[in-house]
Amino acid sequence: MSLLSLLNGAQSSQTQSSKAYVSTGLSAAAQKALATAKEAASTASSGTQTASSQSDVSISPEALAAAQAKEDNAKDFAALSAQVRAALDAQYAKANATGNATVERGSAPDLSALSGRAVAAIALNRTGAFSRAEVQAAKAEMRSRIQEDFANAALSSGGSSGGIAAYSSQLVSQYDAMSDEEREARDWTDSTRASASAFALKATTPSLWGRLASDD
Repeated sequence: MSLLSLLNGAQSSQTQSSKAYVSTGLSAAAQKALATAKEAASTASSGTQTASSQSDVSISPEALAAAQAKEDNAKDFAALSAQVRAALDAQYAKANATGNATVERGSAPDLSALSGRAVAAIALNRTGAFSRAEVQAAKAEMRSRIQEDFANAALSSGGSSGGIAAYSSQLVSQYDAMSDEEREARDWTDSTRASASAFALKATTPSLWGRLASDD
């Protein structure tokens, strides 16, 4: 996919709320990080003379998401697919237990809390464990994340062309960090990265006229 076609499809989308993995979702890495942080805060608090000074420790959704992504990227892809299948089934079961309308296995699920590679596991469906509706939901989630990244970059630059340059730089960083499966699910290739890198470089390189003006 070229950078041009990628940007042409980018639209602003509402920011989806971060939610924890259902049942099997919250990663061991994130849980360990949270437990360690709480233990450290508790130890520091006990060292003070004020018993009521116990601190509440929180880890940002971004940090939890980063820990989840790191763990998922290290997993065998088939094993990750099986875990995602179990997580979706737990999500459906939880929805049904609340007394809402019956949610059947294979319905379009909420994927906002899943890592990029976990969403890719559904979109690529290499194990055949996911329904057509789930695959379509995963592809829609991928598009939504791309659109949201672009919208945020555009807003941060006031809607100027600098937003495209900022997004291009971000795309290069994301491409280098993500798994092969997520790249495939997003239809991002080496050409996508090269195009984004070239645009970002061109946007940040002073023009000849700009250099001449600065010399005056």
